[in-house]
Amino acid sequence: MVAEFAERLDLSRAGYTFAVVTMAGMGVSALHQLNGIFKEQQNRALDAAFAVSMPGNFPPLSRPPAGEKRDKILLAADERLDEIAEAISQGRAVPPGFAPISPLMKALTYGPFTKQVHGAGENFSVSDACTGCGTCARVCPAGNITLADGRPVWNHRCELCCACLHFCPVEAIQLHVLRGTEGRGRYRHPDLAIADMEAQRGE
Repeated sequence: MVAEFAERLDLSRAGYTFAVVTMAGMGVSALHQLNGIFKEQQNRALDAAFAVSMPGNFPPLSRPPAGEKRDKILLAADERLDEIAEAISQGRAVPPGFAPISPLMKALTYGPFTKQVHGAGENFSVSDACTGCGTCARVCPAGNITLADGRPVWNHRCELCCACLHFCPVEAIQLHVLRGTEGRGRYRHPDLAIADMEAQRGE
């Protein structure tokens, strides 16, 4: 989804271009990928590229941090954002960082991921705890979830962002890949609201 958005951008009249990615582990490869898209599509590179470490939010892989550990990560992220804002205001040139493992992981996983991701909805389930509130459908950035008889149905445009998983107010949604999500916690940024997710879709 992000790559498709980047490919549609027109930077011909942009004086200074920058990108900021958030990541829990290895995300620098996303900056290199974005830079590559702009070089190919726009014949220009990013002027600056930044990464911000945030709490992980993919429970099948690792439990999201909670309490003091989560708060410490968020505080460091705020401080990092202040640094980034200053660099941008000064028009500073900042190349994407060097992370030798990140490109390797991308090479091994990104291709299979993009081929299979839209069908990932088949790996979600909803329990009888579901109240039919429709939050999952409202927060899905791909518009992939519809309600049938008050229950969510995942169609074939899933981006595996897991917004439905983390926003469900009763944790009725589970994802059945790797270690699964049962009892493995949930996370979304404390300042992120349902209205923010809807706004991303222009609603």
